[in-house]
Amino acid sequence: MTDSGIFQFMEMSYNPSVHNKTGVENILKNTFMDASVTITAEREDSSIKAKQKDSIIYVVPGAKNTEVAAAIGMTKFKITDSNKKAVSNDSNAATGYIFTNTEYNTSYTIVVLGDVNGDGQIKATDYARIKNYIMEKGTLNNLEKLAADVNGDGQIKATDYARIKNYIMTDSPITLSEVTTAKTTMRYSEIIMKAAEESGISPYSIAVKIIQEVGRKGSDSVSGTYPGYEGYYNFFNWGATDGNDAIAKGLQYAKGKGWNNQYTSIVEGSKQMADNYVSVGQNTAYFYKFNVISNNKHSLYTHQYMTNIQDPSSQAKNLYNTYFDNNILEASLNFIIPVYDNMPAKCLLPSSINPSAPTSYYINGTDVRLRNSPNIGDNIVVTLGENEVVTLIQENAGTANGYTWSKIRRSNGQEGYVAKDYLKKCGT
Repeated sequence: MTDSGIFQFMEMSYNPSVHNKTGVENILKNTFMDASVTITAEREDSSIKAKQKDSIIYVVPGAKNTEVAAAIGMTKFKITDSNKKAVSNDSNAATGYIFTNTEYNTSYTIVVLGDVNGDGQIKATDYARIKNYIMEKGTLNNLEKLAADVNGDGQIKATDYARIKNYIMTDSPITLSEVTTAKTTMRYSEIIMKAAEESGISPYSIAVKIIQEVGRKGSDSVSGTYPGYEGYYNFFNWGATDGNDAIAKGLQYAKGKGWNNQYTSIVEGSKQMADNYVSVGQNTAYFYKFNVISNNKHSLYTHQYMTNIQDPSSQAKNLYNTYFDNNILEASLNFIIPVYDNMPAKCLLPSSINPSAPTSYYINGTDVRLRNSPNIGDNIVVTLGENEVVTLIQENAGTANGYTWSKIRRSNGQEGYVAKDYLKKCGT
């Protein structure tokens, strides 16, 4: 629980009043992502108020009925609510309203994105109903499902309720899109900001996670030139399971997903993080790695991201530095900290020493003193815990006080002397 260590427990939600492009640029400084890339990607026209598909008219929140009619080219119309009661043309559209084209006597049902309750407003109750549906704690009828599918991809996921939450808290727009495909040049920071908007995850957490996965210089996972998978990118190493050919496995996964440019890989990879982890309560770097959350999707201690158990603390340092450098440590930040019973007094970090090396030994005892010299009267450098792995420098380094002493080195570089009786060769 240090100033930086606590950041592994920070909730990963995107907050536009705290997170911005400048902060992302600071994280990316002196990395391979401190650059621009030219990509072919879909762009959306966010000025569209309404869009018709079959018998449904999809509408953005806050649009008036007259704006809906104008967007779909309807000049002669009447509007009624779900009880067939007339509704004013100047009022806001709501899910369940019926638009009737009086010229041709054809009717359409209104679906306002995010308006699950059908009252023309986007409120916390809408957000809560979607979240409960995803967590299998509630139900939605067919019309409510259409309103809940804010992203319009035919599925109701964490990214949908995240956009509604941001709309309520920060007025972040919920838009319809006319999709066009074109070449465009973007900074990586812009792509990550877009990923934050789409996924609801903090752009700072996204940037730090990518650096953790592929390094500050990048890797073959994001080069776009890996043999057999040219033109594919996997910034989060989805599918790159441990063992042989990890990069090839990850890029095969990316190819299956159609991640054929940097933009798509980052944005869709972030949305996958939101849907697979955040939506089930694993919404901190710590919970990603250690699943101690009870949910309806995964058993305790399963569904844990990556094998490196020091990943959360490494991310925490980078996140703390980002918040410090951008003078936002005083912002309203939410930390979710698990509290355990019966914890030991001390937990050792994993050793960086290879236990299969011939000079690797472990400490066979508790509270073993590491001393400056092979003498029980000399200063204690540190007290060693049981089973810590160390490197043997000199097996018989002296005899004193009834002990034969050995010189060792810890994984952090500290050297000193311990009684030989407290050393045991790894693997024995």
